[in-house]
Amino acid sequence: MTNNKEGGMTENQSKETLKQNLKAEVKKLLSQETKWTKEATAYDHFPAHEKPFPIEPYPNERQRLPFKMSEEDRNRRKIWLKSQELTEREPVRVPELERMIYNPIRRLYRGPTDRLFQALAPILGQHRVPLFRMVIPKLFLGYVGACVIWYNFKYNTNDWEDKKAFNMIQTRGIYLPEEQKPRIAEKWDYDDQKFQSRKVFRGPEYAY
Repeated sequence: MTNNKEGGMTENQSKETLKQNLKAEVKKLLSQETKWTKEATAYDHFPAHEKPFPIEPYPNERQRLPFKMSEEDRNRRKIWLKSQELTEREPVRVPELERMIYNPIRRLYRGPTDRLFQALAPILGQHRVPLFRMVIPKLFLGYVGACVIWYNFKYNTNDWEDKKAFNMIQTRGIYLPEEQKPRIAEKWDYDDQKFQSRKVFRGPEYAY
């Protein structure tokens, strides 16, 4: 063990002091709220080491005008653009990342189609699975929704007997001056919900 003549501290004490100062500086950096932009953002409350920042060199075209970039800058951007090209094994499916991104309810209703397309991966090809997984379920749900709407409009329309399904009101079309003028509707003609075409409760005693 050697003595530090200038400060009167031993070598171990100097190392310990430097270590404590370094820990305090790191703690201060982690707790401070650094602002990356002049305007307030959703990330201002994040610690400095968790704030997102772009890694693309010279992302704006104006920054890449002639005589603005050096050869080193051009090389950096060339390397960055090259790194954006996917290799044969990409995109990579990471189940752990999906469990972290998707909440349990979303994983529950995505589970059947995930297992279906993973079983079809040898037939479709692994690189085509994400496209089919995104498009086919949406087309299927759209078809089912269209069938439900068509069924309700055709077989389950609203009438005077029951308040259900859709209530369709057809507006009167336009007519030209040379055409015959349509009759003036009576007050019971407006939105009668097929009451005048009923099969029961007909006769003078049920008139209104």
